[in-house]
Amino acid sequence: MLWSGRYAKAIAELNDAIAYMQAAAHDFGGRRADAVQTSQAAITQLQLALEFRETKDANRKQNKQQIGWPSGQFTDPQLFRCRFRCRGN
Repeated sequence: MLWSGRYAKAIAELNDAIAYMQAAAHDFGGRRADAVQTSQAAITQLQLALEFRETKDANRKQNKQQIGWPSGQFTDPQLFRCRFRCRGN
């Protein structure tokens, strides 16, 4: 999914920022430790969001298989219901 790629990119960017801050000779006006800690917390939250989404997507895929969802034919559940309702099934 597009947004998960953005989350992964954000995690990579935050990791780069943390590495930069930790390697810097100065302490950013006494804010380096807080910035590193906050960035690490943001990475944790992004990883949790990705894990949640992966679990939700896996559950959705499992539910589609249980109800006989036609694979590859429909991508939108609303469209699937409309197509079959319109045919009178």
